[in-house]
Amino acid sequence: MKDGFEKQIIKEAFEAAVPDIKASVLEDCRKQTKRGKVIKMSDNTVKTNKRKPLWKAALAAAAALVLLVGAGFAVNRIAHKEAVPEAVVMIDVNPSIELTVGKEDRVLAARANNGDAVAVLEGMDLTGSRVNVAVNAVIGAMLRGGYLNELANSVLISVESSSQEVCSRLRETLSGDLRDLLESGFAVLSQTIDESDGSVGLLAEEYGVTLGKAQLISKLAQANPAYEPAALTALSINELGILSHSNAVTNLRAYGESSTGAYIGEENAERIALEYVGASADEAERIRTELEFEHGRMVYEVEFDWNGSEYEVDVDAVTGEVTGSAHEPQDPKPTSGPAQPTDAPAGAATEKPMSAAEALAKAYERAGVSANDAYDIETELERDDGRLVWSCEFKANGREYECDIDALTGEVLSFESEKLPSPKPTSAPTAAPTSKPSQKPTDAPSGQEYIGRSAALTVALKDAGLEKSDVHDIDIERETRNGVVVYEVDFEHDGWEYDYVINARTGKIIEKHREHDGGGSGSNDGVNFIGEAAAWRIALERAGLTESQIRGREIELDCDNGTYCYELEFRSGKYEYEVKINAVTGAVMKFERETDD
Repeated sequence: MKDGFEKQIIKEAFEAAVPDIKASVLEDCRKQTKRGKVIKMSDNTVKTNKRKPLWKAALAAAAALVLLVGAGFAVNRIAHKEAVPEAVVMIDVNPSIELTVGKEDRVLAARANNGDAVAVLEGMDLTGSRVNVAVNAVIGAMLRGGYLNELANSVLISVESSSQEVCSRLRETLSGDLRDLLESGFAVLSQTIDESDGSVGLLAEEYGVTLGKAQLISKLAQANPAYEPAALTALSINELGILSHSNAVTNLRAYGESSTGAYIGEENAERIALEYVGASADEAERIRTELEFEHGRMVYEVEFDWNGSEYEVDVDAVTGEVTGSAHEPQDPKPTSGPAQPTDAPAGAATEKPMSAAEALAKAYERAGVSANDAYDIETELERDDGRLVWSCEFKANGREYECDIDALTGEVLSFESEKLPSPKPTSAPTAAPTSKPSQKPTDAPSGQEYIGRSAALTVALKDAGLEKSDVHDIDIERETRNGVVVYEVDFEHDGWEYDYVINARTGKIIEKHREHDGGGSGSNDGVNFIGEAAAWRIALERAGLTESQIRGREIELDCDNGTYCYELEFRSGKYEYEVKINAVTGAVMKFERETDD
């Protein structure tokens, strides 16, 4: 049989068994979207829907014809049992399928890498057919199964071979065929596997993803050091495609744009961000919005200028929840007179603010300590409710002090003191600092210091919607993470433990976590949970295990960055598993397996 004829009869088989496949799938998506139901698909989504008879009929029809196509090559296969593979073609959507390819681009074997892929290949025998015919048949099955749709429209084709010529030829041929098959509205990503990069294989093994997906994740992490490869493994190919569009990923070609239809959109994100800070679209200036990945979720980063300050608000791309915000005064515009911040209110004093050394002298006086006894000194000139304020922090005589000084009048606005857990170090500085204290950490820009523990607590309480009088067991520590100085703020309220990590210079929330001591099914804060039993079932299905095969079971209901989830740990054989399940939707948020030492 000719290759063109093989391809045509398979195409006709799918069209005959399932009329208007693409139109019906897309129409289903539009109906679901109108009803407000968005189904987010990823490698970790556990599918429990039963396959419809029509779906099985389509697969059976295609499988029968693929068998017919392959029959012409049966003798050839028998005569060449030792057929040598020349390449491996990986197809990732969520279903992940590997096709081993031999001479004349014939398929030697097809392997399903996950449960969804098993369903796609059900009833099909692709052995002996041309690889481009097999890929088209697989994509057709994925379309009918709903794995490819308006909300998840991306396909990743990865080719691995010791021959660069084979890699290039298959990559070009297969991606071109898919572009023609899918037409507009879909995104085709293609890459060749770099066999010299051993870290890709380790990443694939550690997190249970395909080599193709692991390489895309690795390239994204190289392009944007803020991305953690472990966190990216939970994303779908469509989400990785979105990120690759905004980052310079090497060795990746893309046709079409990955769908953002499952997200609220830039316009809605900007509206939510402006409403959050109390600004209007007419008042805000220089609004910039970008879809990004932060702390395990897709977010819109909305930046704008308003009321004399620069704002950044992070909005969850799916739920519209504000996950973080920060602002700082804009740099003063130079004038012919004394420098004043641009947002100074009408009638404000025009004299020059006092220096850091002068403010510290006021703070030392209020604390009753000598400048020679002070150490770990931090100062920052900031604007608080329209007033210029020096925020001063220092340690002396076994205590830690925080003092805010009016930068124009020298008035002490606030003062706090607490006992230190350890004595003063023996090598304290012997002289008062100048306007640029020598103790300033190296990661802070010139002229800027830290917001202070009180301000960090205020940021955390505001985000949690609580007052200081509402919480107890407050603990605030300052430390350095990945070269960034942060405050770790912990407190408890009504059975919940809150943990925040806050940038010590900008006041931006880097991480937040809320944990409850309860478990089981039910609800918290009006949210209905799937229950522990369902969480265990989903986790075991993802691991491919049964109840009798596991030991050391642990489960905990948690709230991670505003998302309720079940965190499960268990062991089986020589492996230890950690799984995080969305407590509301049942989606698998994280899956890790490692050798149990």
